[in-house]
Amino acid sequence: MLRADGGGNDDEKQKTGGFTEEELAGLSDAERAALEESDDDTAALRQIADGGEDDADAGTDAKAAREAAEEKAAAAAKAAAEAASADKKRAAERVAELAAMSEEERKKAEAEDRAKADAAAVAKAKADADAKTKADEEARQRAADGAEEEPFAAAYRAEPPENYEQKVKDLDARKEAATAKFKDNAIEVDEMLAEHAAADAERRELEALKLKSEISAEQSEQQAEQRWRWEINRFVKSVLKHEGIDYRANRSLNAALDAEVKALGADEANKGWTGEQFLEEAHKRVKAQTGLGTKTTTAQDADAKARAAAAEADVKRKAELERQKKADENRNKLPKSVSQLPAAGGGDLGNEGEFAQLEGLDGMDLENAVARLTPEQQDRWARSNG
Repeated sequence: MLRADGGGNDDEKQKTGGFTEEELAGLSDAERAALEESDDDTAALRQIADGGEDDADAGTDAKAAREAAEEKAAAAAKAAAEAASADKKRAAERVAELAAMSEEERKKAEAEDRAKADAAAVAKAKADADAKTKADEEARQRAADGAEEEPFAAAYRAEPPENYEQKVKDLDARKEAATAKFKDNAIEVDEMLAEHAAADAERRELEALKLKSEISAEQSEQQAEQRWRWEINRFVKSVLKHEGIDYRANRSLNAALDAEVKALGADEANKGWTGEQFLEEAHKRVKAQTGLGTKTTTAQDADAKARAAAAEADVKRKAELERQKKADENRNKLPKSVSQLPAAGGGDLGNEGEFAQLEGLDGMDLENAVARLTPEQQDRWARSNG
């Protein structure tokens, strides 16, 4: 039952949601979870007990709130107690089931129980790790919203259990010893099963710790990879903005930077460097090799040059189209064959009207027109212009 009388050690009760350790010791995990869900109700009761409102309306509201909180807490405690009772009943039934089995059946059943418990431990460990990662990400995002640059969140960490392999061997030995005592009629089957269950519980706890440490190590590795990509992206953006060097667009530069970073990383003298230090030093080496950075070229300058080159190419293209259009028009004015040419007068001078269509042409247009004449016409045209 919830206590709101303020009794007991205040510090101790504050740490345990208003309950002493002795009161919590008798509760199951389900009951504790139910009480954690009713923290707001407990806080409300404690506030009321410490000194409520002075006026009558406030007192009525406080009484109603207290009654509602007590009712909700009582329902939660009842549900937790029922769940704990059901768990205890199932455990007792399982012990009875195991006791009625043959040794081979019992071993198989125990293995199945361990597999189920292991699966539950895996799911819980993963859920804990995911929750921690999500909380870190939310904290990082909140910090990023108010910061100029994105901060980096710490990874979830869990240390592996010490002497795991030896402890597992010791637990197996405990079970074998209990089985041997049972066979020697030194203990009853219930005692043997109890010893097996205790050993299995300890083993599951060890396996859960080991699993958490493995998940932690995997997440730390992923976090390190994510941080490295984050640092590369930030560095590349900064170099493009301040120096006009685009490592993303230029594959050869990107490969050169990558090669220098790897070379620096292989040098024991650089052990302990940050990612930023590796990138900065590699960038210096790439600039020295390629001559980049000898002139100050910003991204804006590069864009302006590209736009100017594109505009110049467009002007040339339009001029070529216009020249081609005029050439086509002049070509259509030329005679299709010698029979279409006007009749020639006597003597060379009389041939001047023969080439009237060539007047006004020059350059490639004139050359193309002359090329269409017969050899005799070309000869007469040459003499008339000699």
